[in-house]
Amino acid sequence: MKAANDLFKQKLHLPAGYTYKWAGEYEFELRAKERLQVILPVVFFVIFVLLYMVFHSVAESAVLIFPTLYALTGGLILQKLLGYNFSVAVWVGYIALFGIAVETGVVMVV
Repeated sequence: MKAANDLFKQKLHLPAGYTYKWAGEYEFELRAKERLQVILPVVFFVIFVLLYMVFHSVAESAVLIFPTLYALTGGLILQKLLGYNFSVAVWVGYIALFGIAVETGVVMVV
């Protein structure tokens, strides 16, 4: 975005009183990213609280939360290798990945 803005400032000469604004899909993506930056920590917290309610142990809950970090790392590496950009669908996929990683951990602990 910054590179595009810099290029626009260099190449585009607007008459006095005119401005430009990014809109459309990009604007929706920015709003979704802002919302997901709030939702993602809430999802982690809710998962942790649910694990604590099931196991009544902070240690076991923490042990089950840590695999989500490994799942995130693997997902990011694969996303980078395949050249995919972050989008709302990718973020939702990561949230689902966190759920599956925790579920698998719970099965292992039980």
